[in-house]
Amino acid sequence: MEVNKFIKELKKISLDSFFGVPDSLMSDLRKYLEFDNDEEIKHAITQNEGSAIGMAIGNFLSTKKPSVVYLQNSGLGNIINPLTSLASEKVFSIPVLLIIGWRGEPDTKDEPQHDFQGEITLEQLKLLNIDYMILNENDSIDFKQIKQTLDNNKSMALIIKKGYFKQDTRNFDNNINKLSRV
Repeated sequence: MEVNKFIKELKKISLDSFFGVPDSLMSDLRKYLEFDNDEEIKHAITQNEGSAIGMAIGNFLSTKKPSVVYLQNSGLGNIINPLTSLASEKVFSIPVLLIIGWRGEPDTKDEPQHDFQGEITLEQLKLLNIDYMILNENDSIDFKQIKQTLDNNKSMALIIKKGYFKQDTRNFDNNINKLSRV
């Protein structure tokens, strides 16, 4: 899917705030958020996934609009506490759309450190009572279902397989932040 179309559809259902930790499977999404971001989109890269959920919760409390949190599935462990102790429909019912890069997807070659997390990703979401959609390269998304789930103050996850987003060949070379070890 082309990222600009994906973002356009999310904006149609009032999702315009994005918080997350960069993931190689979603670098094309991040490139759009960094390079093509318009005035309507709020975007912040966070130091970890739990912080991204915290920012999404704060954003919801101030705007009454759900946010998007993007992460790699290895970051699911970092979001369990804020999701269960704050965002859960059993606590404060703060909806979040999770966009999760599926590293270590079963029956797919990946790095060894991703294999076990890939095996348990869907079970973790089930345990957290989070509905999800798995998105392959040519899948379309039911944005109405996403909106309905979020409108019911329940979080939802989009599990992104490698190659789902159309490749963006731009590089992040133009970083204006100059860090030095000197």
